[in-house]
Amino acid sequence: MSASLARIDHGLEHTPLSIDATEGGTLWHITADPAGHPRRALFAFITSLDEVVALFLSRSDAVMLPRHIWDDLRFQLELAIGAVSTLKIFLTALLLAATRYLRKRAEQLRDEQ
Repeated sequence: MSASLARIDHGLEHTPLSIDATEGGTLWHITADPAGHPRRALFAFITSLDEVVALFLSRSDAVMLPRHIWDDLRFQLELAIGAVSTLKIFLTALLLAATRYLRKRAEQLRDEQ
């Protein structure tokens, strides 16, 4: 949902108000973007489906990583959870930095031409 909200042109919110639309109608049809809800629901379903498929393909006593981490956080504190969390945060930051670098580099190459 935040990705949909980040792309909104705020000028679109002022346009309906200039033709006497209500603020609630503007919020619902322009800002909230109900057309984006099915896409967000489908994305959430698809990303959660991988764990269900993995459960069917694995042993019956297998525990997926998110469930294992949640249980460990609730019942015992292990250093491995901190290590995995730190690694995931580091890799995410690294991917974001690489994406930003590649975009800037592509813009520079485009401007040179």
